[in-house]
Amino acid sequence: MYKLKIFLSRKTIVLFFGILISTGLSAQNTAEQKKAEKRWLFGGAFGGGSLIQKDEGQSAESYTKFSMLNLKVGYFIYPRTAVCLHIPSGGHKEKDETRAFEALLISGQHWFADRFWGSAGLGLAMDMPSLFDTSNENPKFYFGPAASIGAGYELWRKGKFALDIQGRILYGNYKVEGKQRQSTAFDLMIGFAWYK
Repeated sequence: MYKLKIFLSRKTIVLFFGILISTGLSAQNTAEQKKAEKRWLFGGAFGGGSLIQKDEGQSAESYTKFSMLNLKVGYFIYPRTAVCLHIPSGGHKEKDETRAFEALLISGQHWFADRFWGSAGLGLAMDMPSLFDTSNENPKFYFGPAASIGAGYELWRKGKFALDIQGRILYGNYKVEGKQRQSTAFDLMIGFAWYK
């Protein structure tokens, strides 16, 4: 049952990315003219997905997670390419506490077509108590390298605002109580962006 859940989760994300890519690449218009006058990008997203954690010497565990805020600030260095400071976030229930698997990333976001974009980033993974869980009197924090890839398709756009559907895979590697832990989050989200 556990292997089936992991398989279905990964298959869903791969299918989502495939649909986004085929839809985006089939678009005839490019985003160059529309984004040429816009230099800044501010965004966020909320949704959910799954988190798979594998500790050294132990079997992997899977959690359902919620994902909110996912803040992003970017600057367009080219008409279709922005460099962003990105904070993907998400919480899950682990034993008796709510923990958050998050990251602080420097990422690049590129529009391959008028409404279709892809992103990739590197940075710092963070495993820590959720900001919403105030019952933990002895909070523990873990840090390590992180990597992320994502894609999105703008469903609605008006003026400087846009709403999109986006998917993301976030990977982190860090030590927990002396053992190496690998965490992989798969998220499907609704995002918003403001271009200035």
